[in-house]
Amino acid sequence: AEHMARYARQGYVAVSFDSRYRGERGSVQDYQDSLVNAWRHNFRGPEAQAPADGDEHPFIFDSASDMSRVIDMLVARPDVDPSRVGATGVSLGGMIVWIAAAADERVAACAPSIGVQGFRLAVDREIWHARVDTIRPVFEAAAADVASA
Repeated sequence: AEHMARYARQGYVAVSFDSRYRGERGSVQDYQDSLVNAWRHNFRGPEAQAPADGDEHPFIFDSASDMSRVIDMLVARPDVDPSRVGATGVSLGGMIVWIAAAADERVAACAPSIGVQGFRLAVDREIWHARVDTIRPVFEAAAADVASA
């Protein structure tokens, strides 16, 4: 909210939305369940025919698509110049705006703030656990499904 107020004071039309499975749009459990559902139920045919109706891409892609819907709403406003749409986000929000800006040509400027660490550094320093634990349920479901096949 603080960032939105600062942008508004500077004369920008500022919008923030909860990415799927965050804030008012769900919980960590909802997110983990969506990962398992995507693993178990998404389209498994030729890649050229994907995605199928009802498929989920819960990690980032659905929220990037949602951002395009937010842009639809913004550019319909008379006080928004459609040629000057920008986006910024922090952490997961940074990844979402980065992907959304690549997919939606209406984003004229994008400033993601994303922390990146190398896999080798994470392994060497034993700092990989927090990231892996957020998606552990899908790995456990996949392992169980493969073992029972």
